[in-house]
Amino acid sequence: MLIEEISQNQENRDIDGLTRNAELIRQVNINVAYMFNLYSDISGSFADYVAAKKATNTGEHNASGSANP
Repeated sequence: MLIEEISQNQENRDIDGLTRNAELIRQVNINVAYMFNLYSDISGSFADYVAAKKATNTGEHNASGSANP
């Protein structure tokens, strides 16, 4: 939605619209940074989960007398 409005303002070349684009572009940058941080947090959580799962599975194999792969 923001990008569409920025594009329309750019096409219209209306001074008020072009001025508003500065704020809209700031908002897009904030949204992108938020999504990047969210993705980073989710990726980190997933990596931690996988590492913990591997450690749990390795511990179960050791407890049953099986060798580590």
